[in-house]
Amino acid sequence: YTNYNGAVAYHLAEAYQAHQHAIAEQPAPTEIGGYVVTADPRFASAVANAGGMQVAANLRGDTVPKYGVYWTPLGVVRFARVGWDDRLGPVDGAFDAATRRGATFGPTWFEAGRWVRIAERAKDYRGTLHTEYVHPALVRFHILYHPVTGRGGPVFRHEYVITPDGVLATLHCGDDRPFGLTVPLVVDDGRKLDTTIGPSRIAVSYPPDVEPSGDEQNFLLVDANASIDAGRRIRTAVGWLEPLRVTSEGSQVQVFVYPRSQSDPPAEAVLDSFRVTDEGFESCLGRVVGNVYQGRTSAGGHAGSLDLDDDGAPEMRFDPPCDFLVQLQHRRAVRLETNRATSVDVDGQTQRVRAFSPVAIRRPRK
Repeated sequence: YTNYNGAVAYHLAEAYQAHQHAIAEQPAPTEIGGYVVTADPRFASAVANAGGMQVAANLRGDTVPKYGVYWTPLGVVRFARVGWDDRLGPVDGAFDAATRRGATFGPTWFEAGRWVRIAERAKDYRGTLHTEYVHPALVRFHILYHPVTGRGGPVFRHEYVITPDGVLATLHCGDDRPFGLTVPLVVDDGRKLDTTIGPSRIAVSYPPDVEPSGDEQNFLLVDANASIDAGRRIRTAVGWLEPLRVTSEGSQVQVFVYPRSQSDPPAEAVLDSFRVTDEGFESCLGRVVGNVYQGRTSAGGHAGSLDLDDDGAPEMRFDPPCDFLVQLQHRRAVRLETNRATSVDVDGQTQRVRAFSPVAIRRPRK
């Protein structure tokens, strides 16, 4: 306790000293996103972020306890969002050395008459991360969980699409056996949290008298035939986790992770409007079509044109096509940045844009 509390006090003093100087405030990388970072094999961790929505994963888990604790469980261990209470994330996964039970956001499968979780099989499994597309408004990657010992087991592909609003996670199993997704729900961190479990939504928040911000974490079950089963709670360094098993009658398990603030649409509205399409997905929050994201306040990706009002006719055209980021107000483009020099046509008004030079959108005079 002394070392950890001392470290917090030390860094707080550093922050105080830094604040005494004229350091200009600017966005941190975690507030902007547009990256997938993987550590070297000794750490075997990864962090991905789009628009301030962050996912953290351990690609290898501890196999030898230290001080009687496995500090690093295998699987995705954190979802966080800028301006949101990331204690609800959940803040970490777990693998308990005494009970040999673990929970991370990752695969679970039926083996030898019981359900096992990826967090409990760190000796036999590794995760390999493959990046597919990276942009400040949209990130795609997948984690391949594969056996590395003779014990064997199924191979899993866990696909992630990150937007500033949330994360669509799609789990596939390469074996013909019952499988599902473990959703670790923090239910008590010294204070009992408010939880909702089922039928199509898993949610957690602090009681209003404890935390009036109204932030809540939502795991929305995209599959209409999905079901939820609860497991025994696991005590961790940050509280009690309840591992929930989400299964589906189909060949995949899809969950939309939606960290909601009070100003965001209700989770029920997002779930009711959520639809998976051939090229992505859409809801009242926004949509993903291929490598283009369009939300309530921004749009971005790689394309040659952009239809902002869904009338079938693009309001913006890029010549040549490029990566772009657009600030929106009432579904109208007001500012633009591109990754290359290009000509941009907006409602018949053409302007030349230089690479990485944000500009205000010029519109024709009426």
